[in-house]
Amino acid sequence: MNASSPPQEEETAGSPDGLALSRMVRTEQMLAVRRSVLAAIPVNLVLSLTVALLAHHSELTALGLAWLALSLAVNVTRIFVCRRPFVPAPNADGTDIPRSTTSCGWPGCSRCCRARSGP
Repeated sequence: MNASSPPQEEETAGSPDGLALSRMVRTEQMLAVRRSVLAAIPVNLVLSLTVALLAHHSELTALGLAWLALSLAVNVTRIFVCRRPFVPAPNADGTDIPRSTTSCGWPGCSRCCRARSGP
């Protein structure tokens, strides 16, 4: 295999390097989701204020304020969850990959355990 060809799934599926790569990808995906949720919150706040103002204009102030309160509660929860410290999966940075031939410990796992223990 040369450097320009992508790794084949069979080569990385059960290897410790493939597992580390999978963990790193999942960690990066989680961080990207957090960033996009935090970026969407100001837009949601503007839309919620607009809904509340329209409800007030339509003489449905109580309903508009209820919507605004619910939206604010959801946004505060999103902010809290997105700002919590993120603990990546073990070995997400590719370090300390177990190279033993023992089972990984996941129930029903056959792919990585079979690859580690040989043919």
